Amino acid sequence: MNRALSGAVAGLVGALLILGQQYRFTDGALLAPGYTWSGLMAAVLAMASPVATVVVSVFFAALQVGGFAMERTLGLPAVLTWVLQALIILCLSARPILFRRR
Repeated sequence: MNRALSGAVAGLVGALLILGQQYRFTDGALLAPGYTWSGLMAAVLAMASPVATVVVSVFFAALQVGGFAMERTLGLPAVLTWVLQALIILCLSARPILFRRR
């Protein structure tokens, strides 16, 4: 039930994002800014918990917005936030393997 609810909410938000701005589907809109992978990784890290999905999604969004601000003000590439997201995902994904009881 939790997964179905999380999927339904994510689908509605995605539909509003894509169809709401220009009232039509824009070619490449889902793949260009990386929304698809960020949303997928947020759902995986939250382990299909609706509340945790919202928390992780807001955290990833804050990272991306901070990366864009960092690019504007400091001149650093915003891609560094993707590297930070990847490191967070790797560390949290490796935790059950590294700390399992023997």
